Amino acid sequence: MAGLQLDVFAHLSRRPSTASELAAALGVDERRLSQLLRALSAVDLLHISLDEETAPGDSHRACEAVYHAGEEVTALLSTDSSRFIGQDHALAHRFMRASTRLATAIRTGKAQGADLAGHTNEHERAHFQQELFGGAQALGHELVRRGWLDGCHRVVDAGGGTGGLALAVSSATETEMIVLERASVVGLAQQAIDDHRVPVSVTHGDVCDPEDDIEQRLRLPVDAVLGVAFLQVLGPSLAAAAVRRMVRWLRSGGLLLITGIGIIDNDRRSPAAAAVADVLFG
Repeated sequence: MAGLQLDVFAHLSRRPSTASELAAALGVDERRLSQLLRALSAVDLLHISLDEETAPGDSHRACEAVYHAGEEVTALLSTDSSRFIGQDHALAHRFMRASTRLATAIRTGKAQGADLAGHTNEHERAHFQQELFGGAQALGHELVRRGWLDGCHRVVDAGGGTGGLALAVSSATETEMIVLERASVVGLAQQAIDDHRVPVSVTHGDVCDPEDDIEQRLRLPVDAVLGVAFLQVLGPSLAAAAVRRMVRWLRSGGLLLITGIGIIDNDRRSPAAAAVADVLFG
């Protein structure tokens, strides 16, 4: 986690460096960075070679470790790589923090969902949405790869966050993507869309509010509605009402796609990732 947060792998994939060189480039404490580099090399995320240099005025050889990022680390953990998989490290860190507070939440009976998602603070909410962006983009690319949206001309991404999924789909296909989000998040989505200069529409609306006339703003019907990590944060009655409403937006034979790690089976124990999400958000 620290290696990703400090961008260690990207720097070393560009140029193998000693601890002192890397500390200077990153602007961090050399002693503490050296400890991190040794730990990363101990678990084979970094490789070490010895750089022998003659110290000024001394005939003795001084050896300093040079750290290298291997081929796999360069491909998967360097932000320079198109195959980078570390974009979710901030989100993982948020979940780790939540897990350390789980015992307290169980003792008090207080749900962690609002705090975990930053819904109690506007600044935190923006951070949370940005942390979800990379994973949403990856899912969008996966939907395109699998061909699940083939033949869909207009698609609504309900609860589309900052628009990562919609951007990925729109960039790779001719599909017209519409991001639907609550008023508290829609500005973040619009900013992300504007930054990427991709023709994705952004509309505000609350699927769970029967008084919100979303339908007038969506130009219905559409070919597909996506609900990614959306129904999981609703209670059973709200989720059922949301599904009924979204189905009415579809043309005949249209697709309602519901996905996300928090979709749990009736036994409340499977799949395993959903059971973990259930207790963290619970």
